[in-house]
Amino acid sequence: MTFSVLVPTRNGGALLPDVLQSVLSQTGDFEVVVADNANTDATPSVLASFSSDDRLVILRSETVLSVTDNWMRALRNARGRYLLMIGDDDLLRPRFFDRAQEALTRHDWPDCLTFNAYSYVAPRSFSPTAPPYWSPRHFDLGALLPERELPRGERFRIVNDMFRFHVRFPLNMQLTLFSRDAVAAVPGEFFRAPFPDHFALNSMLLRARRFVVIDQRLVIVGVSPKSFGHYFYGGQQRDGVRYLGSGAAFGGMIEGSELVNSMHTWLVALRDTYPELANARIARWQYVARQVNHWYRQAEFGRLPLRGLLARARSLRPWEVLTVMVPILGYRLTRRLRGLLRGGERSYIQDSWPALLPTPHPSITEFAASLPPE
Repeated sequence: MTFSVLVPTRNGGALLPDVLQSVLSQTGDFEVVVADNANTDATPSVLASFSSDDRLVILRSETVLSVTDNWMRALRNARGRYLLMIGDDDLLRPRFFDRAQEALTRHDWPDCLTFNAYSYVAPRSFSPTAPPYWSPRHFDLGALLPERELPRGERFRIVNDMFRFHVRFPLNMQLTLFSRDAVAAVPGEFFRAPFPDHFALNSMLLRARRFVVIDQRLVIVGVSPKSFGHYFYGGQQRDGVRYLGSGAAFGGMIEGSELVNSMHTWLVALRDTYPELANARIARWQYVARQVNHWYRQAEFGRLPLRGLLARARSLRPWEVLTVMVPILGYRLTRRLRGLLRGGERSYIQDSWPALLPTPHPSITEFAASLPPE
């Protein structure tokens, strides 16, 4: 079998019909592995409605697993030569397998193929009254100069830049097809908490034999009221980390963005796993700067009172107050002034994800139907 599409789901029954239809309506040599994580909603009945399709493999857990454990369960039961992990709120675009196979063939079947996607944010994903949004590209791949193969040295530099919190590669599992050989090249568990896709993707950048990047938009990455993006962009990051079933704890940790603290945690895991990263140092200034920026954003948009900001400032070392808080305050004030000069209402969401645009489409399927063919 050429492809396995892995769909882990936790109470995503309302979304499953759309994602399964987007996969099973395609042609090609593939299977769909759904990891039912002790779901108590409509998931069993939805899966039963598709059960006559022998391309569907259903894995049922009777106890709730962590996100990482459920992903590993799906991975262990897949049979395809190439694997794709997607969420229950994502969609495959038409001719996904044909276009992916064409790209794999052009590049003589590399171990990994990274591509692009549209973004779709469902109504009420960020708040009870939030409208739907979309973005024409989920990640700006321009700096990677697709379409081409990434040399091993360049991939090593991309991973090293992560230790300075400079992310030059999309850390969404939905945007990379990976081979069984790429999985085998990773020592130990392929997916690891707190962000299983981040550890796996950086591991493949380090260890996969060949890695190709193209800029075709082959999927639609969805954000729904039940996805991690709901917690992250809605300002509920701590709840989001609990949703993943993980957390961060390390010496020198600063309260603030759980995403930044989780990144620090998986960077340590990468360094502990790969000898070639033994000398990598996590940039303290960059870490603190991202946390301070998060504080100011929360304060600016009314999510952190002034006394909370001052309390967090007291947790910094004296030199960090001078060399980080003061410059980041200047950055935030400049950003705010620029926004005022441009006009329009500034929001926490637009500040978090500037590429988002409003869309009239109330569902991901309607949005998908509106897109031109590629």
